[in-house]
Amino acid sequence: MIRAITFDLDDTLWSTADVIGRAEAIMFEWLDEHCPAFTQAHTPDSFVAVRRHFADENPNVSHNLKAVRKLALIDALQQLQVADASRLGAQAAQLFQQARQQVNFFDGALDMLSALSPHYAIGAITNGTTQIAQTAAGEHFQFCLNAEDFAVGKPAAPMFFDALMRLNVPPEQVLHVGDHWDQDVVAAKQLGFQTLWIGQGTPPGPESDHQLAEVRHLPALLGH
Repeated sequence: MIRAITFDLDDTLWSTADVIGRAEAIMFEWLDEHCPAFTQAHTPDSFVAVRRHFADENPNVSHNLKAVRKLALIDALQQLQVADASRLGAQAAQLFQQARQQVNFFDGALDMLSALSPHYAIGAITNGTTQIAQTAAGEHFQFCLNAEDFAVGKPAAPMFFDALMRLNVPPEQVLHVGDHWDQDVVAAKQLGFQTLWIGQGTPPGPESDHQLAEVRHLPALLGH
């Protein structure tokens, strides 16, 4: 029997590429106005490489994507010898984070949550930085766990254990839904959760109890 559902967010309820792309464009437009030296030196694609390098060099914060972006911005601005690099980097990162909350849910995802929330306790477990309470789906979630608030993100166990404590439900009565095979399906299954993989084609392994190509079909799978 399933009594609760936990959802991954990025690429499970919305397209991460669309959200990030739009937020990056807003941030770069602001930087072009307030610090043209940065946009002359970097494109959105090149800054991805900068962030990844910074995360690799600073593993103590690599799970905290919000901190990585802010600190990588400040570091890049300092390397360009930009005056007031700390303030500009922090403001640019904050602007990105605000835009990061403007998500476009997959077709049927909000209706799916509306159909299920009267019947199940629902939470979010994400390595991303979106705060579900700031989206149109916020009313359906009891909590949202973000990796930045933990010492490590998925696939490590702490976020899943925290969710179980909040739900007060044994893992075998919780369905975890996500698109990432290792971070969602394998990680949750190892802790005793029931699992649903959002993906197409043959599952990479036996850890998924269920599979759907689109999350909007979840109510039918659960009989609602």
